[in-house]
Amino acid sequence: MSSYGKVHIVSGSKWLKTCIILLFLTLTGGWFITVFLADKARQEIIEHNESIVSLHGYHLTAEFEKIERAVKTMSESPLFVSALTSLKQEDIARACWVLDRFNKNYDIAVSYIMDSNGLTIASSNRNNPDSFVGKSYHFRPYFTEAIKGFPSRYFALGATSFKRGFYASHPVRDDKGVIVGVAAIKQDVDPEEGHLAKHPNFFLIDPNGVIFLSGRKDMNFK
Repeated sequence: MSSYGKVHIVSGSKWLKTCIILLFLTLTGGWFITVFLADKARQEIIEHNESIVSLHGYHLTAEFEKIERAVKTMSESPLFVSALTSLKQEDIARACWVLDRFNKNYDIAVSYIMDSNGLTIASSNRNNPDSFVGKSYHFRPYFTEAIKGFPSRYFALGATSFKRGFYASHPVRDDKGVIVGVAAIKQDVDPEEGHLAKHPNFFLIDPNGVIFLSGRKDMNFK
């Protein structure tokens, strides 16, 4: 073989190796760029979702804390003590006046007081078909905790109204500190779901792991 042929073969071999190296570098560089862009896109999605969760979380927390503060203040009314200890109609009527005032000022769904057995003796919805008056909620955790002296919060489907609600309760004490009943507030949460319509994958999950609010109604209570 002539020296020209040898040079040609060697040059061709170097050219092939160069092409393979360039191809490898191109593929490797493309893979790294793809991974980088995918990671960047994933991080942007995570940050976007976290901002949505934070926004709704702050809103819901503020609403629930407002109800908890309201029920604590409401429970300190001496008119509740009179109604719970005497059970006289005039005392119950005065207690109802307090409940109505809190309902109006805090835009509450229902506010009510229960005796030491969990029986509702006064309620802001006393004139409605789904009145809580005369109903016993001794089985509800928000009652069992409050009657022991602990403020409580609870998410549940209403036993009387069959509407989802956030419940906050607080013990009612007489001037000696003895617990004579429980004050409670229920706030309907259905309106809050309207804020989630644009976020179908947003879920509010209760302490038992049950979806209580969702941007997808088919996921509720799962």
